[in-house]
Amino acid sequence: MAIRTYKVTLDSKNTIAPEPVYLRQGDKTGAVVIDATLMDNGSPVSLSGLTPMFKADTADGQAVIADSTGFTVTDSANGKFTYQVPNALSAIPGKITTAYFSLSDADGSESTFDVAFIIKAAVDISQAQADDYITIIDGTLNSLQKKIDDMNIDIKTVLNAYNQGDFYNKSETDKKDAITLSSAEKYADSGDADALHNAKDYTDNSISGIVALPETFANLAAIQAKYPNGKNGLMIAADNGHKYIWANNVWTDAGIYQSVGIADGTVTKTKLNDELTTNLSNLNKGIVNESIIDGLETFSGYINASGEIVPGDVNYVYTNMLDAIPGTVIDYKLHGQNIVTSISFFDDAMIPLLSVVFDQSNLLVLTTGTVTAPKRTRYVRYCWAKSAGDTLFSDNIITTPFDTLKRIAETNVTLDERTLWATNLCESPTSIGYIGTNGLVVNTTDTNWVYTDFEAIDPSYAIAYKVYGHEKLDQ
Repeated sequence: MAIRTYKVTLDSKNTIAPEPVYLRQGDKTGAVVIDATLMDNGSPVSLSGLTPMFKADTADGQAVIADSTGFTVTDSANGKFTYQVPNALSAIPGKITTAYFSLSDADGSESTFDVAFIIKAAVDISQAQADDYITIIDGTLNSLQKKIDDMNIDIKTVLNAYNQGDFYNKSETDKKDAITLSSAEKYADSGDADALHNAKDYTDNSISGIVALPETFANLAAIQAKYPNGKNGLMIAADNGHKYIWANNVWTDAGIYQSVGIADGTVTKTKLNDELTTNLSNLNKGIVNESIIDGLETFSGYINASGEIVPGDVNYVYTNMLDAIPGTVIDYKLHGQNIVTSISFFDDAMIPLLSVVFDQSNLLVLTTGTVTAPKRTRYVRYCWAKSAGDTLFSDNIITTPFDTLKRIAETNVTLDERTLWATNLCESPTSIGYIGTNGLVVNTTDTNWVYTDFEAIDPSYAIAYKVYGHEKLDQ
């Protein structure tokens, strides 16, 4: 029963109380109760999910109070709770200036402003000296003490049972062991020894029948000759490396016993299945059975007749710039339209060189054809139509022998480089005249000769030529 209750408002700006909270030295826990309301700038703060704790120093500052047990939440939504002030706070008379409430959750703790306490001196000043009062630690100590007390009870129970004769001593235990051993010996000597012997033989025979290591023979016939009636375990035939087991009264091939690694260059055509053999044959012929646009990143929009991107049209998609080289032959099956460039070739500066535009306006029409990348080609970009359901037409496909040759190169299949190109360099634009031995154009009127403009090539290019020339020319 509380003899005094103080209504206190704990606001984020200050603590509002009609007067300091008074205790008498030696007052018991709960003699004084604080009826508190937690506010934030005048608005109630919900106590849901918060754990309150009272923290304070004693009046002489020599002891710490940290109490979480005296709280009763009366209205969580409006921040109302009551707190029973602990006896430990009133151990020393005087004014307490450091005393506040802390509220914590998973993110940490927050604290209120201080609440003023005054501890009035008692007539009986023989009170115990103040000690630190931390309820969490006190609770742990109480729990440990209870366990110790319970253990002492258990020990006493054991001792009482022993004193009452509920346990055998050493002499009694040895006597009972001797009786058990004598009984076993009499059982063995009474004519049941044969049963024990037979049980031992059965166990030994069963264990001996377990074969841990295989036996090796030249071939299956040798296995059958040695063990015509079978035998437990694995038998290995050296001629084919297969293991044999006795199953259903016959020696049965159980497959290769142990496989070895495949040495480089030892896989022959006979080791390949029909599908792989066919695919390799197709690769050597320059046949590609899959589209090179499969898996490419695409964007909504189309490429116009000038090779420029018109973004945002969801009826079409286009790709990024993809690497390409002159002479690449591209086979295509695409859904396109006469306003759209379906295949565009670009030079190093990404200037359009050649655009493929379909001569029809119906997106449902599948256009099939072949196009060769022109001279100075460095990049290619594709564009095709999409269905109304925003799903790519399933028959959009682009294949190219050059892509095939690249795949073969990546698998270390040697190809004659002369088979890569059949492009005549002289198909480039020409001018009348010729180039002198100094590398400069020295004649622009001789119609017996023609020369090209500069062509961009990479270092280490090898050029095979068949030309008509003259000793005075730099060809």
